[in-house]
Amino acid sequence: MSRFSSTVTVQGRQGQEGTTLVELLVGMLIAAILSTLIIGTWWALTQSYANTVRRGEATDFARLGLSRLEREIRDAQNPPPDVADVAVVRARPWYIVLYTTFNEAGNQSGSVAPRLVMYRLYSNGELWRFQDVNGDGVISGVDIGVDSWPGVTFNLAERTSGEGAQLLASNLVNASVPSTANPTPLFTYLSYNPDGSLARASDVRGTNSRAQIKGVEINVLVDLNPGKSPVYTHLRTTAQIRNTR
Repeated sequence: MSRFSSTVTVQGRQGQEGTTLVELLVGMLIAAILSTLIIGTWWALTQSYANTVRRGEATDFARLGLSRLEREIRDAQNPPPDVADVAVVRARPWYIVLYTTFNEAGNQSGSVAPRLVMYRLYSNGELWRFQDVNGDGVISGVDIGVDSWPGVTFNLAERTSGEGAQLLASNLVNASVPSTANPTPLFTYLSYNPDGSLARASDVRGTNSRAQIKGVEINVLVDLNPGKSPVYTHLRTTAQIRNTR
C-alpha cells in the first residue's frame, strides 16, 4: 500500500464579488442629480442670456422711436398761411398731431410746405407714426379729432389703414403704470404762465392754448418682460419746439 496521500485545497473567490442592485441604484441616482444640476444651470444661463438680449433689443427699438419722435416734435412749425391752425394741431396725453417738414426733401431751403404728422399710442402698447404723404392736408385713414384715453380706445384698424403708417415701438405700458386708474401720459405739454412760471398739462385744447406750447415732455415706459408682471424701463426726454418762437 502506498503511503502517499493527496491533499486538495479549495480557495474561495475573494475580492471578486459583483455590484449589488442597491449600489447600482444609488449610482444612477447620483448621476441623475448631477445631470439635472448641469442641465438646469445651462438652461438658466441660456434663458438669462436670451432675456438680456430681448431686453436690449426692446430698449434699443424704443430709443430709436423716441429719438425720431423727439426730433420731429422739435422741428414742428406753423402750417401754410392758408391753414387756420398752429404747429401743434392736437395735444392729447396719448397722441400728438403737428405740422413739420422733418425728412422732407428740400426742407433746408424754407420753401417746402409742412405736412401733418401724427404719433399715437394704442391700447395694445404699440406706438405708431402716420403722415400726410400726398400733401393733401389730411392724414387719410385715421381720426385725428377723437378724444384720448381712458374714455376712448383708438381703432386698431388704423395701424394698417392709416396713411404712411409706421410702427415705432411695442410693449409700452404707459396705460397701466403706475395703475390703470392713474396711467402715465405719453405726452406732457409745456408752456409759460403770464407770470413766467412753467405750466405743464397732458391735454391742451383750443388754438390759442396750443399756440403757447413751447415744449413736449415724452415719457416712454417699455415693458421688458411681456406677458408677465411688467418690468419696464423709463425713457424720458423733452423736445423744445424751436421753429415757432
